[in-house]
Amino acid sequence: MTPFSKSDHLVRAVGALTGAYVAGNVVSMDRQNYVGILVRYVKGDKTSLNVIVESSIDEGATFGRQATLTTSGGIVSVALSQYDFVATGNYWIVISPMLVDRVRISVRATGGTPTGTVGIDLVAGTV
Repeated sequence: MTPFSKSDHLVRAVGALTGAYVAGNVVSMDRQNYVGILVRYVKGDKTSLNVIVESSIDEGATFGRQATLTTSGGIVSVALSQYDFVATGNYWIVISPMLVDRVRISVRATGGTPTGTVGIDLVAGTV
């Protein structure tokens, strides 16, 4: 049994949002398999904050976006995932297991004028 280990990473310092996706710092997972993402969002004059999570299995050469699966009548549909936040708050997104080399998180504001702020921290661990 592997003992629990944890590392904290600053993905994005608290700062102003834009209408285009802006990627934060790329985080090396260092053989860890758990990701907890803390989103610190202050809503301004916009509709919402969008957050996407991407990962890489080739040391960051290629990133793929997290996917969502839905099933209807035995057919599995796959769509690219996006987290939407519509109110000020501190939110946790937990992703486990995640056996990848690197994680990248991008954010953007939608609708209205992007006057709010967001900061993102990532906790990686082994469970």
